[in-house]
Amino acid sequence: MVASLTAGAYSERMGRRFMWVTSNAGMGFGFAFIMGFAAAFANTGNSSYGLAVIPFIFIVYGFYDLAWIALNYTYVAEFLPYNLRTKGLAIYITFNNLSNAFNQ
Repeated sequence: MVASLTAGAYSERMGRRFMWVTSNAGMGFGFAFIMGFAAAFANTGNSSYGLAVIPFIFIVYGFYDLAWIALNYTYVAEFLPYNLRTKGLAIYITFNNLSNAFNQ
């Protein structure tokens, strides 16, 4: 919550593109370590590799909060022309909710 509130408050100052790039690069970095540690745990059975995954899960979600929480709806509305914003956001929210329902 703290990361997403801070990102939302400073989105104009930091820039949206910088936030998207930083968020996605940080999540990729964190996922790479999660996959490496999880593979090492699966191959060796050493519990320290499994425990090393836990902080990287928090790191991934911290980077996720930078852009995917704070800029999710604003970025969609920003690139659509003014006369299509309502329809575009309605389509975006519909598919977002459908994918969330499917994942649940």
